[in-house]
Amino acid sequence: SFNLAFDVFKVAQAAAQTPCNSVTTFTETFEDFTYFPQNCWTASNPFGARIDTTIEGDQTLAIDLNANASENYIISPEVSTIDGLHHLSFDAIQVPEGVIFEIGTMTSPNNPDSFVSFGDPFVLTAGTTFNSIAIPSIIDHKHIAINVMGISTQQTVILDNISWKVLNLSIEEFELNSIQIYPNPATTVLNLNSAIEIKSMEIYTITGQLVATSLTKQINVDHLQSGVYIIKVSAENGASKALKFVKK
Repeated sequence: SFNLAFDVFKVAQAAAQTPCNSVTTFTETFEDFTYFPQNCWTASNPFGARIDTTIEGDQTLAIDLNANASENYIISPEVSTIDGLHHLSFDAIQVPEGVIFEIGTMTSPNNPDSFVSFGDPFVLTAGTTFNSIAIPSIIDHKHIAINVMGISTQQTVILDNISWKVLNLSIEEFELNSIQIYPNPATTVLNLNSAIEIKSMEIYTITGQLVATSLTKQINVDHLQSGVYIIKVSAENGASKALKFVKK
């Protein structure tokens, strides 16, 4: 009945508003969910996110997309480790053609306007696993978010096994973790101090726009406007590290 449906909605809404403790890592399989939002997971469009069960009986997260909607955020519980040493991964079970993804962070599930994308929007193929590079810290940002954008109201994306964990670092990656950039703040050039061979450096705005590149251990920042930027340092072995710096 209508009253029963309304009661279920109120329970879901109350669960979404229940205070949650901050975590350091998570691996969400959705097996213990009875509805969405639940278990400190939320969505910017809660009526467009639901729990789906596969033929094999596995529970997954289904996201029903609105046509041309630019904001369909799936938002994690609060984490205390947005620190440049952790990364996000998830399984793309079903991805219709034309769907675009963004990953980033935000201050609160109640403030989707705070979302800051890390890197450019991207597409995924169904049946693959996405792995991000390490996501750098941003002041007051405590939640990981996946933005799913579609081109039709008839599109449904299905995700599973969403994980936030420490990157498995090789010896070279540990050395990459010890790199230093200077001066910080910078005015004209930014220098890199590293014991390993560097393939490239890329500078992004905090909204994910690529604004400068270099193939050496020095990069020109004179043309950049004052503000906070992210520099991605990539090593010859494929390892990468993201750091923040300030342009004066």
